[in-house]
Amino acid sequence: MTARCGPLQPAEGESLMQALLLSSQGTAWEDIHRSLVSSQASTLVHIMLRYLLPAIPTGGLEGFLVSSDKELTVQFQAIEVAAIRRLARQLEALRTPFTMTVSFNDRRSGTLRASWELGLDQASIAILGELPPDSAGCRRLLSQMEELLAR
Repeated sequence: MTARCGPLQPAEGESLMQALLLSSQGTAWEDIHRSLVSSQASTLVHIMLRYLLPAIPTGGLEGFLVSSDKELTVQFQAIEVAAIRRLARQLEALRTPFTMTVSFNDRRSGTLRASWELGLDQASIAILGELPPDSAGCRRLLSQMEELLAR
C-alpha cells in the first residue's frame, strides 16, 4: 500500500519521519509517543501516527519520505482493510488531503485508490486497472471497497 498525505509543515514532516524510522526499528508506540512529546511534535503528527502505525505490521514498512512539496509518502504492507479505513477517516476528519493506493497480493483482486481533497464532502474510492476476471474476485474487490468506505 502507498499513502500520500499533506502538505505538512517542515517540523511535522521531520517528526513523522523520525517516528516511522523508530517504528521500523521495532520501537514500541509508548516510546515513540514519548519521543514525540519531548520533541514537541504537533497534534496532527500524534494523531496521524496513532492511526498509521497500527495499520503497518511489524516489518511491513517498505519506505517513506517527505517530498519537496511537503507531502508524506509511506509505502507499507497492510494486514487489514479496517486499519486503512480508520487512517483514511482520521485524515479526512483532520482536513488533511490524502491519496492511498491499495494493491492486493492476489492478482485477481485488483487495486483500489482512496483519496480525499479539500472541498470534497467525503473520500472517494476508485478501482485502478482491470477488474478481476472471475465473479468471486469481483465480489471480493467490491467487498473491500465497501469496507474502505464504511463509516
